Amino acid sequence: MVTFAETHSHLMESFRAFLKDLEDPAATVLDVGTGTGRVALLVAPHVARVLAADRDEQALRVAYGAAKSFNVQNVQFFATDLDSEPWSEWAPAAVDAVLTHLSFTDKMASQAYDRLKPGGAFVVACFGPDQWRETGRVSRYVRTPEDVKMRLESAGFEVTEVLVEKLVASFSNFDQVRDSFFGPGHPVAEAWARDGRWTALEEHFRRGGNTFTESRVVARAYKPGGGPRSRVR
Repeated sequence: MVTFAETHSHLMESFRAFLKDLEDPAATVLDVGTGTGRVALLVAPHVARVLAADRDEQALRVAYGAAKSFNVQNVQFFATDLDSEPWSEWAPAAVDAVLTHLSFTDKMASQAYDRLKPGGAFVVACFGPDQWRETGRVSRYVRTPEDVKMRLESAGFEVTEVLVEKLVASFSNFDQVRDSFFGPGHPVAEAWARDGRWTALEEHFRRGGNTFTESRVVARAYKPGGGPRSRVR
């Protein structure tokens, strides 16, 4: 069964491609907003060291357990509020790359810039404009490509790619979406019940719809300096 956590953290192909382009056995990488560590554990076999941070200590316990289960020894996890606490307390200066998946903020962009070496990469994935469009409401976490580019440039980055991707899953009825993505008592399901999104999604299927959409804005940017770089096209 597909869980909400798995779907919520789906990695679009462009994000995976950008991660692959960062592979370097000498690299130190920060994964900020790591959650249960999916991105950190994906990157870890291909770099020297991953420092992964999140404020959700319960999610970090899951991440640590997964790292231990798979015998991944080059990832360290840190509990910290990435927007209010200085990254210098857990992250060294002059790292090779910073990654964030669905946790992008202006403060993160600023702190990522400070921690990166010249020429270092910042790879970002945010909810895109069509995220959960069948619910009839735009998530407050949605970003447009123009917005992501502007925020990165305002932090001092050179933005080289901004892409939009969609993943549209098909279901035969509303109950299948509810059971597959959320399950009974899930806090997102409860929030959607309160604000009317469950009703709108149910109506979408009642009218003959059969889709549930995920959308991402995926961007890659660099701290100026550091010489020539290879780029994914």
